[in-house]
Amino acid sequence: LLTLTDQETPLQLCAALKSEQVLTNIRFHSGAPLAATAQEVCFALFDEHVQAADLQALPHGTEISPECGATVIVQLAELDNGAALRLTGPGI
Repeated sequence: LLTLTDQETPLQLCAALKSEQVLTNIRFHSGAPLAATAQEVCFALFDEHVQAADLQALPHGTEISPECGATVIVQLAELDNGAALRLTGPGI
């Protein structure tokens, strides 16, 4: 995340990852601001508790301009033994 963001890429962090230590590291290393609204989000960082509604609220982009959608990073403890996902849409 720190290498992908800068002061012009608004972030959304899930509640579990929005600690003062994480925010301090982001401010120091990238200067990326927290997004005021879901439509401003360029990068979203979630944990394994991400819900469909969380993803639906983010910008999706279009078939012609998928780069207008938010980049989503989901931090997981493991890739096995979880719920199966089917991801679709522009940029996937």
